[in-house]
Amino acid sequence: MNMPLRIGLAGICVCVCLLLTGPARAAEKGVVIKLATLAPEGSSWMKTFHALNKEVMEKTNNRVQFRMYAGGVLGDEDDVLRKMKIGQIQAAALSS
Repeated sequence: MNMPLRIGLAGICVCVCLLLTGPARAAEKGVVIKLATLAPEGSSWMKTFHALNKEVMEKTNNRVQFRMYAGGVLGDEDDVLRKMKIGQIQAAALSS
């Protein structure tokens, strides 16, 4: 299985899990899912995430969207996990 396909499948799984576990009321108002990764902007990972975001926005009439933080701007993977635990971000693309 090639890397972009794996990335896309992982992104879809994250999206589906978040959408199924989120409250229905929030979806009516709009949901912004903050996603952090060490992958640099312009990489195949980020191209896939941007395509995923576009598709999610189209299918939800712009009620659900991803805000992506690429290139480690929110810190390393330990920082990202800590921020997920305290609720600052909702998703991450991790290397391990």
